[in-house]
Amino acid sequence: MKNKIYLFTALCTFLLTFAYVGCGDDTVVPPPSGSGYPNIDIKQNAKYTYNNFVLDSNGTQIPTDTTTENTVKAKGTFFGENDAFMIESVTRDAEFPIPIANDTFYVKYDATNGKFYHYGAVNFFDPSQAPKWDLMADFSQPLGTSWTIATGIPVPGVSGATASITAKVVVDTVFNTTATPPVSVKAYRIEMNATVMFSTLQLGNIYIDYFLGYTPTSAPSNPSGVLRVRLRPIKLNLGLTAYKQDGADQILKDVVIQ
Repeated sequence: MKNKIYLFTALCTFLLTFAYVGCGDDTVVPPPSGSGYPNIDIKQNAKYTYNNFVLDSNGTQIPTDTTTENTVKAKGTFFGENDAFMIESVTRDAEFPIPIANDTFYVKYDATNGKFYHYGAVNFFDPSQAPKWDLMADFSQPLGTSWTIATGIPVPGVSGATASITAKVVVDTVFNTTATPPVSVKAYRIEMNATVMFSTLQLGNIYIDYFLGYTPTSAPSNPSGVLRVRLRPIKLNLGLTAYKQDGADQILKDVVIQ
């Protein structure tokens, strides 16, 4: 239970990723052409509000009473990287005024080389790992090209199991926010894939979808930044038994530039 709570809370405190389930369908759009990369224009003082859902084993969304607010607090040099953003993330329950989770995390977009980084993304899978700048999106590569983020990561709750974590930009897509009425937003769906092994036996995979919004000239009001994070329901084969856990889905409601 503790590990289940951690994984869901991690998503709720994440900056906020994906065709598994959701408010919209993945619509394939050609990648950026020529030397141009996506315009990911994160604004200082921008406030992102999200609704949080549980995903049952069938991928059905179950609403929760929690919301998350991510506020871009500063732009500067953090952990050796220039032009990075510091984001404060606060999750609240509708029944309690005191935050139930409060965190700070960091992202960076290298627009010259088309690379987007998240500091400590591997900690979604194992919070004990020393954080580093993890490559979440590489727009210099064709869509679907994978790269390795980490190997040999312990899997909480599954003694002796380790994971190799890869990522790839899957598709340029559109999904609906949770606002009333909903608003369609454009984002790249990035897939983090943790292949779980026990020695030479593969137990299964854990997937996190990460939706990275951008602001094209054709849609100047489309928000940039991490707009959605989805932990797909987990099922690992442990021989005679199976390890199962619900997923979680954090979906953008709105963005306000203060």
